[in-house]
Amino acid sequence: MILAFALILTTLLVFIYRRYIPVGGIENMPLHSVSWNHKAVVFVDTRDFQLSSRDPIECAYQLPIPYLKRYIHEIPSDKPVVIIASDYKDKNLGARFLKKKGINIIGYHMLKEERKGDYDHAI
Repeated sequence: MILAFALILTTLLVFIYRRYIPVGGIENMPLHSVSWNHKAVVFVDTRDFQLSSRDPIECAYQLPIPYLKRYIHEIPSDKPVVIIASDYKDKNLGARFLKKKGINIIGYHMLKEERKGDYDHAI
């Protein structure tokens, strides 16, 4: 009984850690502050296809979280990466997976937060 409880608790803590605890060493980077020279920085758009197709980012690899494992070979590992995400959960999951595979993550950009501010001014 205690072993089952410890196993369930450990699984729950790992789940919470992967999704909600911020990844160290990466910072929020507004897209206008990052060099758009795709030879220096690689952008990986981890938003869902429904969101990324409505508001595409030029020169970004569109790889939603479920597709990262399958298409990781398309991301150059010799260049620093900036993750474009719609929320913190996607940012954390993507950054942890890419770091585990040896890719240098230098920052992230949250597109959803920027859009909220734009809509507030329109009302």
